[in-house]
Amino acid sequence: MKKISIYLKEYSNQFLYQKVGFLLENIYSTSILSEDFFEFCLSHIGKSCRYLTSDYKKGSFNKKWNLIIPDPIYYSKNGELPNEII
Repeated sequence: MKKISIYLKEYSNQFLYQKVGFLLENIYSTSILSEDFFEFCLSHIGKSCRYLTSDYKKGSFNKKWNLIIPDPIYYSKNGELPNEII
């Protein structure tokens, strides 16, 4: 994760810290990524609330990352949505 931290610092973009932190936290457990990495991301997100994607304007608010997450993301598998959501 050292390389990711370096790239995040180079881009110095609050939204990028939010997205990367949220996505990696939902993909990897803290046994793979340290809690320090997520704290590093959280310390750079600022106060702005943003949408994870521009495709969806509705979703669930994730208070920790200050992101609006489209509801279908929680139901998708391998990038495909189930038929009942489409």
